[in-house]
Amino acid sequence: MYATVFEGSEEDGVPFDQEAYDYWKQFLPEDHIIRGNKHDNFWEMGETGPCGPCSEIHFDLRDEAEIAAKPGQYRGNYYSLPCGTYRSGQTTVWLQETEGNVELYNKDTGKLICRHALCTRKGRTVYDDSHRKPRNAGVKIAERILVHVSGNREVAMWMDNLKRRKERYYRDNLEVILRIIPGYDKNTLIEAIRICLDKGIYNGDSVKSLCEYVCRGKENGTEIYGLEDHLPRQGGLIQSYNEILRDYDKT
Repeated sequence: MYATVFEGSEEDGVPFDQEAYDYWKQFLPEDHIIRGNKHDNFWEMGETGPCGPCSEIHFDLRDEAEIAAKPGQYRGNYYSLPCGTYRSGQTTVWLQETEGNVELYNKDTGKLICRHALCTRKGRTVYDDSHRKPRNAGVKIAERILVHVSGNREVAMWMDNLKRRKERYYRDNLEVILRIIPGYDKNTLIEAIRICLDKGIYNGDSVKSLCEYVCRGKENGTEIYGLEDHLPRQGGLIQSYNEILRDYDKT
């Protein structure tokens, strides 16, 4: 049996998962504890959801002769799950092999989550196409947003930049904007996205917060069109803009 732990990421400022390593040392020799990178041992639920290091258990099914011939060359397989399986953050699952299939069940309800044919080759990632997010889902959401803003050129440019910079989370960010559309008119949304475009901010939650500030400015009779350089240098509104533009993700 082998266990994997997160090796840490200096780039992201996340340390080595010492806690998991110390735990596995109680049961396994150190050469059976493998350090994995953020692609294998760090899980995320969207761009702004829960995230953290994770640990995995792998069983080496090779016989002793094969292990002796190729020591240290064991590679496990990965099987896809339906999109959203862990979205609630409270799902516990259990795995079993049945008649040549790998089956995953919800531990609380006993419901079958997915089934894969057991892959006898090693180091493979086995996908079920039905588990993937629809590739055109983000495009359809973008089209709905453009209809709301009457095809505004700056909104279209912001969404194009968002797709290039954060392709993995493109749909998630657009869904945030889609959910707030009923609460704001098109001019408010255009203005919030225009500020984000100018500041290089590509984050749906930032657009949402800026919409709130734009509305508040209109209610107070303050014109907040464009950049903060065009705003009065006194009063609470400009300070609020500075705070929001400083604190939100600019990547």
